[in-house]
Amino acid sequence: MILDVNNPEFTRNPYPYYAEIRKSGRPIWAPLSQDYDSSGIWLFGSYADALTIFKKSTVIRKYAPSQNTQECTSQFYLNPLNRDGPDHVRLRRLVTAFFSMPAVQALEPVIEVIATELVGGLQRRQFADLINDYAMQLPLQVIAHIIEIPPGDLGQIRKWSKAIMIDSLQVTDEIRNNRIASLAELSGYLSAKIDAHSANTKNGLITHLLVQERDGQTSRDELIGTLILLLLAGHETTIDLIGNGLWLLLSHPSQLKLLLQRPELISGAVEEILRYESPAQRSTFRVATTRIQVGACIVDPGQPLAAIIGSANRDEKIFQNPDGFDIQRSPNPHLAFGVGAHNCIGKNLARMEAEIAIKCIIECLSRSRLTQTGPAWKNNSFFRGLESLTIELMSPLATSREANT
Repeated sequence: MILDVNNPEFTRNPYPYYAEIRKSGRPIWAPLSQDYDSSGIWLFGSYADALTIFKKSTVIRKYAPSQNTQECTSQFYLNPLNRDGPDHVRLRRLVTAFFSMPAVQALEPVIEVIATELVGGLQRRQFADLINDYAMQLPLQVIAHIIEIPPGDLGQIRKWSKAIMIDSLQVTDEIRNNRIASLAELSGYLSAKIDAHSANTKNGLITHLLVQERDGQTSRDELIGTLILLLLAGHETTIDLIGNGLWLLLSHPSQLKLLLQRPELISGAVEEILRYESPAQRSTFRVATTRIQVGACIVDPGQPLAAIIGSANRDEKIFQNPDGFDIQRSPNPHLAFGVGAHNCIGKNLARMEAEIAIKCIIECLSRSRLTQTGPAWKNNSFFRGLESLTIELMSPLATSREANT
């Protein structure tokens, strides 16, 4: 069986396809673009198989594109996500403190101010797109605050991000060339920013990384690669997390009502959003370095493989009523942030942003109605998120009248 990620039905609702993969007990083969040495990759759908892939980091390593492609995007691959072993540990350690729980908690007032201002702008309008006007703006402004990106540059950052954060299973020549050009432009932008920052004594992420470079803990290319990762991954998947959450609450009014009545359920609601519509539907690509067993399948050395996170998080062997959206679900051992050595370094920040985003806008959601017929999912099998989410905001008086009719 071969997975066709370009099938519009798969884009709209991949979960029946995932269920068939789990039912078969076998991985599914997905073709790869010419950027990789292999013609395809094995994708594993069960929760148990995903755990194996995540945890066997000594025998399952990062699978990078071919050398020719790496040369075009070299700095992008010099970051913690794309390195293994000692290099991974060294690069991850450079930025861990900035995404620890204490560091994220210190950002809480900043995030609340941004969210409150954005919601204030929405409340002055009758119609809004919750993706472009809210879910996109909050994470973008937060990561820009961390990396000290001027507000006027955020539009260009967003354009680069959309060109770079593509689905490796859906690459065309045009997409590839646009990605390479955008990476070169973003690398040049960050390089110039670092050069201008060198004389700045402010305590911040870039200053910290420059000290590490001076002390020989990282190279300039690794510094730029790490900043690219943090800048792009630091907002792209959080946009999808927030947007997916708003869609799920609007399309499940009983759950929205429950959260309004019991705001203490917000943490559980975010965890259920992460499980039900995981922003990252797959793990990054891996490759076996020795002959290993993953579930019922033997994977030979050199064969690429990945876990389908979106499928693992709907595994009926782990989750009761997996296709139901329940903000009170407990336990909820989802794999949205991965596990093991390569678990998401920004998970604390993403959770806090999503909680604050929903808390600040939930009253607006309670008096809104969807103006689009269904979810407008992005044509991307890796990043699960919405292109738009349009609503009409009704006045409190109109909402009260509607409730009494």
